[in-house]
Amino acid sequence: MRVALCVIATGRYASFVEPLLASADKFFLPGHDVDYHVFSDTDFRSRPGVVWHLIRNPKPWPWPTLHRYHIILDVREDEWEDYDYIYYIDADMRCVGGIGDEIFGKIVATEHPGFVGRQANCLTYERRPQSACSVPFGTGERYYAGGFQGGETKHFIAAMLTMQAMIDRDEGKGIVPVWHDESAWNKWIIDHRPDVVLPMAYCAPEHWNREGAKILALGKDVAEMRGAV
Repeated sequence: MRVALCVIATGRYASFVEPLLASADKFFLPGHDVDYHVFSDTDFRSRPGVVWHLIRNPKPWPWPTLHRYHIILDVREDEWEDYDYIYYIDADMRCVGGIGDEIFGKIVATEHPGFVGRQANCLTYERRPQSACSVPFGTGERYYAGGFQGGETKHFIAAMLTMQAMIDRDEGKGIVPVWHDESAWNKWIIDHRPDVVLPMAYCAPEHWNREGAKILALGKDVAEMRGAV
């Protein structure tokens, strides 16, 4: 299979990219043809396997995450045509275990480790009815992490186009969804169930028990990282 793994990293987040890609070299879909699509204001063209997309004059957080789908979709459509699958992974993640064909599916979502087993009304959906990302109380079964997601190219691109439009509608009303792109992802999944649901091992917090982990979400000083674009 030919696979695109997308990473968005502006400002200080660029420091996470090389360690992430080194871990992906070792663990992410061995035996498949994987290209790393890095969207950044830092030049990564010298790194083997990287297709670099320049982000000019990036805006402050939460723009890089809120506009995640806009950034990926800004790439010419024909650049994605040769890929069987597209995945997105947060820059501040590390692959620590074998990640193989189990992640292949039309739409692939990862359970959020902070909400596994919680009742629907305890899930941290966007609840404001004015938002295009709104999920009413009593709706939903699982809450999914934004940090690792993807699927077959045509299906994931169609999902991203819908979520981009949702975010645009909210911005037109002056609304920022409570968890940004993750709110749009969870709203989209309410109406379009993923056919592959990965366990929290694919988005395991670094400070938790790492046994069985495939991808770690690294600990960091969030305020410091987001203070610089």
